[in-house]
Amino acid sequence: MSSTSIGTEFTPGRRASKKVRRAIADGRIDSLFEIWQDYLSDVRSRIGKHLDSTGLLCLWSVDWSPLSDRERQLADGLEQLKLRQIQSLQADRGRNAARLLTAILTEWLETEGSAICGWETIAVAEVLVRLGHRLDSDVFLKCLQLVAAAVQNDGIIEDPLSLSGSGAPADVRERVLVLTARGEAPWLCSLLLEPLGNALQLRKKAAEYIRALTLEATDSDGVPCAELLRSLPDLLTPLARIAFWSDVFKTELWNRAEQIRLENLTARVGLLCRPVQTILDPDVPETAGHAFPSQPLRLLLSVQNPSYRAKLEKLLRKSEQVVTRVRKPGRHRLPGEQDASSSAFLRMACQSDESQVAVLRSSLRHDADLIVVHWQGSVVHLQMTAAGRTIFSGEWDWAARVDDQTVAAPRSWRCSCWFEDHECIFMELEGESASGMQCNRQIMLSTRQRFAILTDSVTTGSDTSRVQLTTALPVCAGSAILPDTITREILLNNGVVAARAFPLWLQDDRIQHATGQFSEHDGQFELNATGQGGTTAPLALDWNPERRHAPADWSTLTVTEGGRYCGAFEASGHRIRVDRFQVMLYRSLVTSETARAVLGVHTTDESLYTRVRGVQREFSALVQVEATASEP
Repeated sequence: MSSTSIGTEFTPGRRASKKVRRAIADGRIDSLFEIWQDYLSDVRSRIGKHLDSTGLLCLWSVDWSPLSDRERQLADGLEQLKLRQIQSLQADRGRNAARLLTAILTEWLETEGSAICGWETIAVAEVLVRLGHRLDSDVFLKCLQLVAAAVQNDGIIEDPLSLSGSGAPADVRERVLVLTARGEAPWLCSLLLEPLGNALQLRKKAAEYIRALTLEATDSDGVPCAELLRSLPDLLTPLARIAFWSDVFKTELWNRAEQIRLENLTARVGLLCRPVQTILDPDVPETAGHAFPSQPLRLLLSVQNPSYRAKLEKLLRKSEQVVTRVRKPGRHRLPGEQDASSSAFLRMACQSDESQVAVLRSSLRHDADLIVVHWQGSVVHLQMTAAGRTIFSGEWDWAARVDDQTVAAPRSWRCSCWFEDHECIFMELEGESASGMQCNRQIMLSTRQRFAILTDSVTTGSDTSRVQLTTALPVCAGSAILPDTITREILLNNGVVAARAFPLWLQDDRIQHATGQFSEHDGQFELNATGQGGTTAPLALDWNPERRHAPADWSTLTVTEGGRYCGAFEASGHRIRVDRFQVMLYRSLVTSETARAVLGVHTTDESLYTRVRGVQREFSALVQVEATASEP
């Protein structure tokens, strides 16, 4: 390596020290190497406090990042380094490991290719920061030259979109995909190249991109937007590494408000954690997709060190195990029983209108019941995990016909009601329909009973037309679907969780005629309900092991108003009893100034979910939604 080449690649800035300028001008390789090792020595000490038992962070992205052939070759080489070898290198031991690392980088340096890309930039930069003191000085500086060259053009590093000719990212999903190239890589390189004294502008530009994307990808409470839920590693992995490098280099990136948003993002994503899912049927392939980003979450918790860190780390650790049996529901500390002003407060549920996401979780146990709902335009996605095992996952279909004429699906959905306390979590989605039909979807999750009710309802506001509503719930692959021979109950059994599904809008006895249907077709639960002017189709789900074999019965209740019967377009009532556990629900579809009566209860509420206790019918309300004047 000649002094000419060093001077060409390393251009010191105004903030560079005289020692750096002199070493570059004289082409003194050993002096430059020592300058960088002195600069990085304190950083390595801080890294050791966080990454004692963690391999290279760059490898977290290998499985799902689009890598070039050269990047793939580098990744294969770095994956040869075992964790113990990395630990030995960091502790100035392991000569064989040092030789292997030198050989990997030498081979990479000799590989011809185009401009260095985002992933290999962060990979090489991480190796230089964490393990560079174990490399030969010439290999270290050659790698440093390439890193400097990669960001010399105003911090622009080649990324998958620019290489493929796609142009600028069109939406937040694409912007997240290039976060490594346009945010993480320039940020890390600016920290690594600090001795040159010319990395400030590079750092500012990277920080602007990172901060803008963080604000765009989450709402003010840190809830990720709906379109990113299926690709959380794309967002969380680079953000975790960025936060980590900012911490160990003692360089601030986010202001206090943005730090709080990032901490909230960590907590919200932690609530999405569920145990490892396995399919017991060997003939059913595993579902493709990203794994839950547990490693980035752990790193963020290590950097942020929130008061609830131990709780979330325990949840992540337990979730690495497969749930093999359903525990009886216990009495956990829940949102209504905690002090919200306490620093240790961690909500079990959250909902965001801006992100169009809702998370309903029963507890912080790894085998908690969890429902995640997100909606975009006319599409609603639902994922339901019962006792740690996912039973529904996919699009929650909706279709309706009025007098045998197809009605367009709602153009959009919005959350019109949200409620949570120590007994249940409840949400309602209201659809905006061009036809004027009122469309609602409700979800009620019991936090202590391993029980839920999913309710769809539609009304035209009058009884002049016949309405048919059809919805579908996507059943997870590998589940056995077993219809009961006597009642219309269907058992969903995945080998661990046995969820009993009860169609409350139909007669429970199969012998009795019913205007509607509940069946399994093509891997989905299909729900069909018919009514004059409107209809309501509540599906009750029970996976409490204490009631697994208990007798169940249910019925549609009579609703009256001022001495007359209410039609299906006005209101409906339903009751479900499994053993001694009994729940009644009431839905008002058309507002009335007069109280209505259902099962002995007089109410003016729009929705009512209540426990029915004992033979004396003692009611204990779970959810009460007051009527609004906006109903037709």
